[in-house]
Amino acid sequence: MRSRLALALLLLAAPFWEAKAPAQWTDIELRQMLVDSPWAQLIPGPTKSFSPVQAYLATAAPVRQAEEEIARRANRQGVSEFRLWFDEFNATGDPTNQPPPIKSVIKMLVPAVDSDGNELGGVPTVLRDAPLGTYLGWNITSAGFHVGQVCNYVGGMVPFAVTKAERQASKDPRPSLEERYGTHDGYVAAVRSAADNAACQGYLFAGAQAAAMGAACTTALQPGVADDWAALVTQAMNSNVLK
Repeated sequence: MRSRLALALLLLAAPFWEAKAPAQWTDIELRQMLVDSPWAQLIPGPTKSFSPVQAYLATAAPVRQAEEEIARRANRQGVSEFRLWFDEFNATGDPTNQPPPIKSVIKMLVPAVDSDGNELGGVPTVLRDAPLGTYLGWNITSAGFHVGQVCNYVGGMVPFAVTKAERQASKDPRPSLEERYGTHDGYVAAVRSAADNAACQGYLFAGAQAAAMGAACTTALQPGVADDWAALVTQAMNSNVLK
């Protein structure tokens, strides 16, 4: 009995990194390992213009365990190690460890695409179901110091050739507008079908004007709510696609 009590008291007196496994450390204890432990200290900056920065001994086993546990909980894979003068939690300071070694690599997932390169799945849209080209979530910089490189967050569109002859001349494997829709009326019919698909699933407003134009699924719209079905079909009718 006394030995058990002595062991319990010893564990209570021991620091948390000795008393329990990293998976049992609290978030506060994980942070403490990096800011207030035998392996962490506040050190002055390289010049007076830098405020003192909290640094820790990256090679110490408890510190490594804390970092791994933080990454596991936050699901942060692919974190670079800037160390020393850089506070990765607040993204402040001077990243002196350059180039930073990569701790791990993020497994990237991308959407599935069809034969045109347009993404599959998600909310049905007219652009997706009656396309005029391949729609992208990125683009290529056309001029300046970044020319020819990927420009993220700026979407792009690669239009389909108008005729089969044009497609074959440019060696474009995607069917042309002519091959897809035949005529202007065929394109409008495809837009109507795509709009019906979205409206009948509840993703597109179709009101009285859409009903008058022959929409498959309509509903009474509140005042001020736009009749999107009618607007999209009217826009297709007024377009110059295959005219």
